Amino acid sequence: EEEALRGIGLDLWPRLRRIAVEVHGSDALRKLKELIPEHFKGDLWDCAQELIPDHFMLYGSTSNDEVLACVRKEPSLAELTEPFLLLLPSWTVGKAFFRHFLSSLAKLKAKTGEEQAAEVFYLCRRGAKGRPEKYGFHHVEGAGMARCPFFGLWICGGFGEATERVAAAARRRKAEGFWDDQWRLDRAWYGCRPYEALTDGRMAVRWEDGTQSDLKPNELRGGLLLFRDLSQLEKAKLLRSAEELKKRQELNPKQKLRLERIREALKRKRQAMPRQRKDTRHYVRAEGDASASALERLSPLLFGTRLLSRRQMSLRAYDQSCKMDGIKKWLKHPERNLKKLLAKSDGLVKITNLLPPFVADAVLQRLPQLDAWERAGEGDRDDVGYEDRVKHRFSIADVEGDELLLGAARVLAKMLPGTLPNFSAACYRGRDHIAPHTDEVPEAYSAAELQRLRAAYAAKNLRRAAARWRATEATTAEAVEERLEAALQSGDLQKVRAAVAQRQETGSEKATTPWTRWVAEAYYLNKEWKATAGGQFVDMAASKHVLHSPDFNTLVAFEVPRLHAVRALRGRRPRYSLFGWWLRPGARAKGAKSAKSMARPAAKGRKAVKKLQVDGWG
Repeated sequence: EEEALRGIGLDLWPRLRRIAVEVHGSDALRKLKELIPEHFKGDLWDCAQELIPDHFMLYGSTSNDEVLACVRKEPSLAELTEPFLLLLPSWTVGKAFFRHFLSSLAKLKAKTGEEQAAEVFYLCRRGAKGRPEKYGFHHVEGAGMARCPFFGLWICGGFGEATERVAAAARRRKAEGFWDDQWRLDRAWYGCRPYEALTDGRMAVRWEDGTQSDLKPNELRGGLLLFRDLSQLEKAKLLRSAEELKKRQELNPKQKLRLERIREALKRKRQAMPRQRKDTRHYVRAEGDASASALERLSPLLFGTRLLSRRQMSLRAYDQSCKMDGIKKWLKHPERNLKKLLAKSDGLVKITNLLPPFVADAVLQRLPQLDAWERAGEGDRDDVGYEDRVKHRFSIADVEGDELLLGAARVLAKMLPGTLPNFSAACYRGRDHIAPHTDEVPEAYSAAELQRLRAAYAAKNLRRAAARWRATEATTAEAVEERLEAALQSGDLQKVRAAVAQRQETGSEKATTPWTRWVAEAYYLNKEWKATAGGQFVDMAASKHVLHSPDFNTLVAFEVPRLHAVRALRGRRPRYSLFGWWLRPGARAKGAKSAKSMARPAAKGRKAVKKLQVDGWG
């Protein structure tokens, strides 16, 4: 490369606008970077070829070159304002980077497709018998070969609306052909100009005397061959097909050696990378033909993506998981129509395999990572903050401040449309439990709280919704009261005054709108839960208490009021769930209780109350 560039005359250097050189070796790259700036007054940059060790591409430009910018895959490109002619080896047009070049060029013109959309065509010299002909080189003495080892192809574009006229003018380039059958006698060639390619493979030509003829491809020589796409290049043997390329890679010794070098380079690269821990994580797989087909059918509708492992489960994929259209399609299935299921049962429904396993697995992995856990009912005392004063003890966290949890809660909220969701995350440890209670607790929200809650569940982008929830958390009424209590305990007068002033500002936003808990739910996320670990949901509405294990990806929903409890945990393993209520506006009338859901233990001989259990994916 260095010797070839040194052979360029000094009078030609000022006329150079662009440079593209394939460099074989880092030493050659260093020498070229020292040589070129002596004569070339433009910008230089190089790109390493990832799959070929110690190979580089060196580019240079004297202006903001749009074509090279397109090859470099820059995000924004201006409209091309001038034609370009690139003389490159014919195999270049089959490479991935060149196909990217064409697609980027087509996007500039707001079209789809490849060559036609990019307004690009190819030209090659026509040799004997109408076949493509290679170019000859004038090399610097001692460098290169006299004849090109590959076919040179002109890549032409940037002509805009004049593309067809330019291509037709190139096809009419002067050539020579046989005059009908007289070549069999005197073997003489006569000047002509090809002007149209016919459907049978012949070429319509116009002779110098003004007459016209249709000649076969092997009856022409000279001029230019015009190609529109890859299929025509493959037919002319200027480009190998995918099958031929694969066969050549398997049989050609040089190709084998090249692949071995690439594999060795990749192996060294992997060995140089830091070692990763062995993946010992558990992956959930759908079992059975019915559930697997249902999973494959419903997952693209609801989640807009394929089945993912935990490592592949990203926030961006989960942003797409709760699109409204997908949720509506998901909720159309009878096994997830919670309102009808509750009407058919005695007021309690249990749905197993509620969500696709990879989604439930991602939510489970996020719960231990939360930093916002708060203890409720600590010390096994009555919690004075609740009207029912039920003995309970566990950890609680908001779901609206986390993208994954908000996405899962959003799906749950849509199971009973027209209600106000009030969901939280729960973590039970040690002896955590809940004493028997009915969940019949009135709730009230201010206008600001309602707006904040509805905005979190209606936002299209879960990540932004969670960030907005965390940002406005400090202005809620509960946060203001906690800040005032902390200031009073600290004895700092300035903090007390600031907390009192903030409380006065939010005083007008006290809860004024009553809401009623209509249906309660507990969505469990515990894999391979054993009965000896405790933590079962105890349904106390029937004469005989019914225990429901907090199994993975299982939903238990029931109408409020209903007598129930949570058994104390045994052991150190935590128990995770998403729990809460679907709320309806208005206060519950005094003494209004559901006969189905508030049934007390009955006398002996009472008919057993039925439960409804369905499988969401089976």
